[in-house]
Formats: sequence, C-alpha cells, structure tokens
Amino acid sequence: MKYCLVSVPLEAVDSDEPLDALKGIIGDNGTVLNFAVPDFKIGTLDALVQQADDLGKLDTNCEGLVAKVADSLKSLLDDSDKVEEQKLVNDKPTDNYLRTFNWNKVRYRADKPIAELIDTLQKELVTVDSDVKGKLNQYNQVKTNLATLQRKQTGNLTTKSLTPIVDPSLLIQDSEYLETHLIVVPANLKKDF
Repeated sequence: MKYCLVSVPLEAVDSDEPLDALKGIIGDNGTVLNFAVPDFKIGTLDALVQQADDLGKLDTNCEGLVAKVADSLKSLLDDSDKVEEQKLVNDKPTDNYLRTFNWNKVRYRADKPIAELIDTLQKELVTVDSDVKGKLNQYNQVKTNLATLQRKQTGNLTTKSLTPIVDPSLLIQDSEYLETHLIVVPANLKKDF
C-alpha cells in the first residue's frame, strides 16, 4: 500500500470544505484524510531553506533505518506474514496509525523553533539506530551461544559433554593420589589404543 501526503494551503481550494474538494479531485483513486499538523514557529526564509535541506537528509536517514529494520525482520522471521504483523507504528498497524494520526504536542512542541524539532528528531534517530544495532548484536550473540551448546550436545564425543554418558559413580572421587581422566577413542582406532 502506498501513501501520499499532500500539503494544500486552505486558500488554494475554492470550497468551504477542503477535504471534500480533494475527495472530488481524487475520486476512487484513493482515500483523503485530514492529517492535522500544528502551526510551527517559522523563522527567516534562509533558515527555512536550510531546514528543508536538513529535513531531506533526515528523511533519507530515516528511510535507511526503516529499510535496515525491515531487512532484519525478514532475515529473522523468514515468514512474510510474521513480518507484516511486526510492522507497527506506536503499536498500531501503519494504515491505522496514519488514519488516526495526532501530533504529539508534548514531545514535539510547535512553539519550539523548527531547527530544534529537527535536532530532536535527529537525536531520536541515532538512539533508535543504536537500539536496533544493540538488539541485533544481542540476538546474534544468543544465536551463537545456542549453536555452540547444540554442537556440544549433538556433536561427536570430542566436542560433546560426557556428563550424560558417563555415570559419576564410576569415577574415582575424593582421592588424594588418583585422578580420573576420560579419553575418547574413535571406534576405528580402538585396536591402536
């Protein structure tokens, strides 16, 4: 599913209901919803041009991070239905989130300069990227540990733990002069041993 966010100044529409005018233009080709965004504290034209460039870079970085998370999910889950279940925004499916979008006025206060909001978003992006990398590293470490344990459980006797095979009562214990050493000899080398 594709989404297109269109910003239209209310003065450009000749109708009392701008959404109805847009619905008439789009027809059956999509759904028109109000996507309420607060009025921001706007500075100079030069500052706005710089902030537009900064937002473009931030958008590219966000897109890259989302693609990295999506690729990680695909490689971890190996099932497209499970991947789709995990594609959530604030614990909501993407379509539902966009249809019920409300600006977070506490976290992203509109009375702050746009440059400050961009800085906040950039810091959050870095934090999310670090969290994703940390979680992937943790997952890979656990996966490696599990593979090592499985290899010890199912491998040959040179790597496998002998604890479930050898009865502890057969071993010499608590002796000052004797030690028990277990030796694994392949069956084809039994005569040589």
